[in-house]
Amino acid sequence: LARFDGRSFRAFDTTTNPELPHSRFAGMVVDDAGRLFVALQTGELLRLVGGRFVTVGGADGLPPGKTLRLRTRQGKAVVETEGGIAVWSEGRFVA
Repeated sequence: LARFDGRSFRAFDTTTNPELPHSRFAGMVVDDAGRLFVALQTGELLRLVGGRFVTVGGADGLPPGKTLRLRTRQGKAVVETEGGIAVWSEGRFVA
């Protein structure tokens, strides 16, 4: 995975970001605020915060189960998991 900021590319993998469990990405979206959300093939959902990936889970309002689909709607990140659908709003997912 690489991100271009208009001037240069930055690579994200297990070498540059050891917090990543692996580099098998299944999907990604960037919302209107520039937040990057990444779904892994194993079903985890991550968010890029301050150059590091953090796992998004139930404490963040994410419905339970593996991430099945990741998209944007009206500029907001929308995730579908085995347990339901939620939209990122004001710092957390809301079902």
